Amino acid sequence: MDRNHHQASSPTRARSKPASDQRDGEESQIRGVRSHEGDTFAETGLSPDWQRPPGKMLQAELDARNITQAELAVRLNVSAKHVNQVIKGVASLTFDMALRLERTLGTPAAFWNQLEASYQDRRAREKARTEWARDHLGWLRRFPLPALVDRGVLVAGDSEITMLERLLAFFQVADPDAYQRAWAEPVAAGFRRTQDANVDPYATAAWLRLGERAADMTPCRPYDSTAFAALLPSLTRLTTMPDREAFEILRRECADVGVAVEFERGLPGSRITGAARWITSTKALIVLSGRYGMHDIFWFAFFHEAAHLILHPKRRVVVDLELSGDDADGQESAANEYAAAILIPEHYADQLTERTTARRAVEIADEIGVAPSIVGGRLSYLQQNWTRYARLRRKLEDLT
Repeated sequence: MDRNHHQASSPTRARSKPASDQRDGEESQIRGVRSHEGDTFAETGLSPDWQRPPGKMLQAELDARNITQAELAVRLNVSAKHVNQVIKGVASLTFDMALRLERTLGTPAAFWNQLEASYQDRRAREKARTEWARDHLGWLRRFPLPALVDRGVLVAGDSEITMLERLLAFFQVADPDAYQRAWAEPVAAGFRRTQDANVDPYATAAWLRLGERAADMTPCRPYDSTAFAALLPSLTRLTTMPDREAFEILRRECADVGVAVEFERGLPGSRITGAARWITSTKALIVLSGRYGMHDIFWFAFFHEAAHLILHPKRRVVVDLELSGDDADGQESAANEYAAAILIPEHYADQLTERTTARRAVEIADEIGVAPSIVGGRLSYLQQNWTRYARLRRKLEDLT
């Protein structure tokens, strides 16, 4: 009687389960998978790194059921060799085989078909990716790869194909041809034509992109050329402050008028001092490398790049290797003169002669409100004598 009571009451208990529990049970029966791998796949779908043949899943299902390949072959009415080839990935898991597995194991044919389709898709993609990448590895090798690993652009130990894809993503381009149009040509146009002979354009483009990437994280108000020009003279006061503190104030005040100012150490071969670039029509970028590691050169480079934004707003990119000499169009001389006049007004600049002592240079700096290194650097440049005022100049702090 107890047995009859148990059999009669079981359906009642099953019907009393919550609807969600019933659906879960039904879905498990529909899936018909027993292995952990199969259950995970059925629940969440393929993981991004799933590239194994469906035969691996089939073997997991057989293991979960304690069924040998030979036993499965009998149940499927196929040869044991064919089952083994499917499991090893030598033979494809066909639609016919998927239907046979559905009848035999209770696992839907759609489950196996999806595994096979995904595997074949990934194989095709990987083959195309490898063939495509092989044609462009020469482009990858032109860049200073160890330095880009140090900067977090690339990952040490990655294959060259993965590095190629990471580098394209870094530049936000689809292929090297797109890089040529979006980066190589604008950067080449930005070089001062008298100084581009010995520079590595690939390292320079990567350096500029590093600065642009940093600027992407710098919120700025819309660019205001009038406000930026009015701001520049007041920024000379920052030369008297500790470098890190001064640089943070510089970045903040320039961002308020639409200019992102970033510091990025030069990459091997770039020989870069600074650059100015328009990121958008309402956001400008100044990148400084700290080349030569001197305080006065750093500040002159900033005002020089700022001058390009003010005086030459139609130039998309300006890349400066040195801060002397000129192009035929005179734009570099104009930027130099603009920067020089802001740092040392003309009245004081006229007082800087070969008779100017180091002591008088300090007095002039105090009167202007700039650091003595600014005046010492100017005197050193004018006289082309880098030892006489060396004690006035100082090293730039590390701004990274």
